[in-house]
Formats: sequence, structure tokens, C-alpha cells
Amino acid sequence: LGSYQAQVQRFADAVIGAPIYVTARSYTGLVSDQPLPGSLRERIERVRGVRYVYPLRFSLINVGAEQAVLYAVPVEEAIREGATTQLDERTLAADPDVFIAGLEGGAVAISRLTSERHELEAGEEIELRTPSGKRSFEIAAIFEDLVGFDSLYIDYETYTSIWREHKADEFGVLLDDGASVSEVTRRLDRLVDRTGVPARVFTKDDLIGRLLDT
Repeated sequence: LGSYQAQVQRFADAVIGAPIYVTARSYTGLVSDQPLPGSLRERIERVRGVRYVYPLRFSLINVGAEQAVLYAVPVEEAIREGATTQLDERTLAADPDVFIAGLEGGAVAISRLTSERHELEAGEEIELRTPSGKRSFEIAAIFEDLVGFDSLYIDYETYTSIWREHKADEFGVLLDDGASVSEVTRRLDRLVDRTGVPARVFTKDDLIGRLLDT
């Protein structure tokens, strides 16, 4: 399980990454039993040194008879605001622009493993179970696997409109130019303590190390 958790975080950081994360206490690297409220995003953005905050929501779903992780992330918006990404290296997706534009348009991207296991290709549709019943999504792109299980990407706004929730397993935090990671981390710790939100604050290196140690 620990290896499984670590793979999730490594993959999420490969598509977009931040220097600091505010993470639900119950977050295991897969999903959380008590995700954070979307309203926490505004509180974090008011902390001195913080420039932009983006939500990440990871859900367990079924693709056919296989369990999969659905990553709901505002990829285009986060990258535009300065989140780190390996998409430009074209090692994750052959055409990053198609990957990003597809998600923005309401489609999904599926992993190479998911494509091969379920015999699906870009341009076809995949059926997913949603709170309102089964729904078909166009497959915009195939991305290369960094994990050993079925996985899909969907834009966060598409996810919230269909799954009808605005929660997050964690928030990625981007900083103002020149802001100190350690100082902003301490300010965020104080915010969490003051508000009583069931969250923890990690630097990117701390979070990855925590998952690798599990």
C-alpha cells in the first residue's frame, strides 16, 4: 500500500507541482475520509507570501471491473499560474496542448495502462459512474504511465459540476517571488491551528518523503 500511495503523489507532481501543500489529515496518498472544504482555498490565498492556490481531488472509481484513481485538477489554470510540470518534456503526453485543451473542454485523459487494459483510444468514449448515473466522456489524450494502476485525469471544474462537490484532498500552494518556503509554511501552520481545520502543511519534499516512508 505504501508503494501505491507514493506512486499517486509522484504522478500528481509530474503533471503539476507546488513547493507547499496543505493536505487533509486523513489523506493517505490515495483519497481522504475527510476532505478539506473548498472555502479553505480563499483563506490560504490570504496568507502573506502566497500567490496562488489550486485544489486537488483524488477519487476511487471503477473502470469496468478495475478500480481506478480519478485525478481532478485545474491543470491549465495551475500551469498558467506557475505550477511546475513535466508535460513540456513530452514524456507524459505526446501532445501536451491536446492533453490540456481536452481537459478544459470537459473530456478526460486516460493512462496508457487504462488504454491497453480496456482497449480504448483517444477520440473514443469511456463510461464512468457519477452521482447522477453513468456518463460517457470523450477521451482527449493518452498519457504515459508513472503508476501501476488505472488512472484518469479530469479538469477540476468539470469534476465539481458533475460530482457536485467542491472539496479537496490537498491544495497546492504557489508563492510570491522571493517568498521563503519555510516562512510561508510556518504561517500556514498557524492558519491551520487557528481555524481548527483538519489539515497538515507539508513542503513538497516532506510530503513525498512521508509517502515513501509509509
